[in-house]
Amino acid sequence: MRLIQVDDTKEELSRQVKALYLDAFPKEERKPYQIMEQKQREGKMQIWAAIKEPEEFCGLAITILYKDMVLLDYFAICKGKRGMGIGSEVLGKLKEKYANFHLFLEIESTSEKIKMLSEEEQKIRRNRKRFYHQNGMKDTKLMVVLYGVSMEVLSFGREISFEEYLKLYIDTFGEKVADKIVCADR
Repeated sequence: MRLIQVDDTKEELSRQVKALYLDAFPKEERKPYQIMEQKQREGKMQIWAAIKEPEEFCGLAITILYKDMVLLDYFAICKGKRGMGIGSEVLGKLKEKYANFHLFLEIESTSEKIKMLSEEEQKIRRNRKRFYHQNGMKDTKLMVVLYGVSMEVLSFGREISFEEYLKLYIDTFGEKVADKIVCADR
């Protein structure tokens, strides 16, 4: 398994990553893809394709870089390849790639407040959290509401403060984003 950074020169990989991105994430949680491509050109984000030999596209990882922190903003494995250990392998490659950084991510809330969701959606969220826990991530004390979506923050290392978290978003997307992110009680 290898990670290849996707840019304008890799048209087919870029198309595959974008298609998976649009399929895997709800509209309300997606950033405009062209904005992420622009932020990658600025050095603030990185768009990765997970490739299994020989040249088989398996998934994507999109990260935000800020000082000594890396937010794994989006992570998805292709539908037909899930449950085969590929996600764990890719997450391991990301841990290696960002070994000198504090790597963390957000997942949709699994708190008691999700009882209004379907049983299937609750199960998906709990399984997602279990996957990250099985791969070494820990709960942090931070819970946020990001563009109206309740998110838990998980980390491979230290705790992250809301102030650090907010600075990462402001540095990447500008001051206006601060109005769209609030700290929530766990």
